[in-house]
Amino acid sequence: MRALHWIRSRQEMEELSYWLSLVSYNPKDRSLDNRIYLVYLLVFFSVWWFMVLVWFAGTGASLLALVFPSAILPGTIGLELIIILIWFLTLMVLSLLRSPVAFSEEDAYLVCQMPLKPRGLVLRWSLMPWVRSVIPFLILAMVLGFSLAEVDLARQGGTDPDIFAYIVRGLRAALAMLPLHLAAFGLAWANGVWFMSRQRRKAAGIVPVVTIGVVGLLILSGALASFGAGLPSWMAAISDVLPAVLRAGFTEGALGSALRIAGLADLVVILLLYLSAGRFSPSQAAQETQSQETNRNLRRYGFTNRGQDRKTQKRLGVVRRSAWLPRWQGSAAAIWKDLLQSWRSVNLSYFYHLLIFFSVGLGLVFIPSLGGRIFLILTWALQATRFLTQRLKEDLTHWALLRQLPLKPLDFILADLAFPGGLLLLVSLLGMAAGSLLGNQPLLSAGLSLPGMIASTAGVSAFMIFRYSRIDLLLSGQAPSINELGVFIAAVCAVIPVAVYSLLPGFAGAIGGMVVSILIGFIALNAAGNAFRHID
Repeated sequence: MRALHWIRSRQEMEELSYWLSLVSYNPKDRSLDNRIYLVYLLVFFSVWWFMVLVWFAGTGASLLALVFPSAILPGTIGLELIIILIWFLTLMVLSLLRSPVAFSEEDAYLVCQMPLKPRGLVLRWSLMPWVRSVIPFLILAMVLGFSLAEVDLARQGGTDPDIFAYIVRGLRAALAMLPLHLAAFGLAWANGVWFMSRQRRKAAGIVPVVTIGVVGLLILSGALASFGAGLPSWMAAISDVLPAVLRAGFTEGALGSALRIAGLADLVVILLLYLSAGRFSPSQAAQETQSQETNRNLRRYGFTNRGQDRKTQKRLGVVRRSAWLPRWQGSAAAIWKDLLQSWRSVNLSYFYHLLIFFSVGLGLVFIPSLGGRIFLILTWALQATRFLTQRLKEDLTHWALLRQLPLKPLDFILADLAFPGGLLLLVSLLGMAAGSLLGNQPLLSAGLSLPGMIASTAGVSAFMIFRYSRIDLLLSGQAPSINELGVFIAAVCAVIPVAVYSLLPGFAGAIGGMVVSILIGFIALNAAGNAFRHID
């Protein structure tokens, strides 16, 4: 275990040296000037962090008074418990998907092949992740403690505060948060290590599920009780367990008694972690976490490009085989290719587009005027043109392979537009359905016209891309983007059905908008197919 402690201590020192390097401090320098500089850094950042937390506390006090005007303290406790609940559930799910004990590529050779006791290894390896995860919660607790001190100060008429008592309020709140965080962290690690050592069998998953249910219910009941929700008698009996600890941190209760009880719970959790690690396999943990930890170290030490390349390879599936390879042929094979590429390239920008489409569908219900709907459709078309043609542009950059596919131009276009068009239709309809439920008014006309509007937008976008494509540029991997004229024409084609069903009354408007949208979509898609044939 001495060798294990030596290796882990060096890693922890490297972690600390990395953060200290940001302020130009070298821990290896033992000179007097460097030690004086360290004292200066401690004083400076202590004052700086205190001023930052006080600034956040002023804003927090205003928000707490606005959100919880009649019960600020219980509302603050409920807010803390909700944050702990979300973090615990996230950590619990991640620890069940892969080993909570992470090893880098170097660890796989230095640690995983040594005859070490697994329990000591797990306990020693948990220290640094726990410290990294507890710091944000301590900062949150101190900000909330300072915020409640600001509220009390305002109630007393805004007199000058006692700085020492002010600081103690924040430290008490952080001290009360510490054992709760340790208990949640230890439970997640204990269940993750136990589940991994049982080879993730389905029967072994009962214990983590029960843990999630019991602990989640305990935290949730405390949060709901703090918010003043009415609880059943069996939930009310446990609803004050966690709030009592946090309340003691906010100067309402005996902090020493609360910490003693929470400390006993932490000892039980640490014992559970120790017992669950009896069959822990470092080699299996290294297989599950080696890539993740290596990428993290690459980013930390400045090799961001290499780390990003490894992350991209994993996201695109280069390092793994697909779990299911259907025997689809023709256009269906092209649709499967788009499904696979889309699934492996999902990012925040992708969800941003979907959120816009959902919001536009929602807004069509609450904006009855034709002018407002036209503005919404213009916004929708601006995003839809790029969303629908992204995969089409990527396929055009592989022109030499694309021309060898046994697909008719229109079949190729429909296959490339099938998945993004279907997803756009689904998300927009969900937005319309949500708007109809909230506004209690069905929007049948827009729903009937939407498929044709998507077809016309996709057809016009593809037509403009094919019209400005040149074979010599495509062979060099350069495909044109849709220009402003194409976006404008696509928006006009989408607005026409909206104008029809908005101006015509009732059922006639719904049918008229649908027919017009289908006709425009049919013309646009055929024009795109013809433009594809004539790329020169």
